[in-house]
Amino acid sequence: MTEGGPVKRNRLWFFAAARANGSQNEVAGIYFNKTRGTPFYTPDLDRPAYRKEWLKSIAGRLTWQASQRNKVNVFADTQSYQVRGWSGVGNEAPEAFTGWQFWPVGLYQVTWNSPRSDRLLLEAGMSLTKNGFPFTREEITDLFGFEVAPTDISILEASTGLRYNAKDRYYYKNQQDRTPNGTMTTSFVGSATGTISGIQRRKCSTS
Repeated sequence: MTEGGPVKRNRLWFFAAARANGSQNEVAGIYFNKTRGTPFYTPDLDRPAYRKEWLKSIAGRLTWQASQRNKVNVFADTQSYQVRGWSGVGNEAPEAFTGWQFWPVGLYQVTWNSPRSDRLLLEAGMSLTKNGFPFTREEITDLFGFEVAPTDISILEASTGLRYNAKDRYYYKNQQDRTPNGTMTTSFVGSATGTISGIQRRKCSTS
């Protein structure tokens, strides 16, 4: 769904977009474990395993013509992407499945440009990308109606390559990646050639 148009004629415009989609697919040959929490894997043939994922995105942009020679753009796109179930690789029972919750995920930008003359253009901008990390041990399988206990040990069946009872490792939900960027560019067009010079600063942090 999209919408856009002028807020103030010849001065301020907006554009907004939103989307949501999801899917659920069965995993061939993998079933829920009837004897979860024990050293044994007993497939429940009435409950085939599945993978579920969904994405939500809300984005918006404002364009402001502050003056004849100054224009500012502000853009934001906030997303949530979640995956529950089979990771796409390996042989895993549902209690050893992967869970990812990328929230809050987003791209945020502010840019400015100013044509100072027919030959000189100034531009500057700042942006931030942000990524959230996955579900905790308790949240990964709550979609399936159970939780993996801290005392449950991950078991790998050597003859079949099947992992069950728990994942082999878990992550903390509060992990965040942040990458701010800043740019400044000067463009000059001479009589025969053009020259572009600029500075970019980038920093990435994880917490």
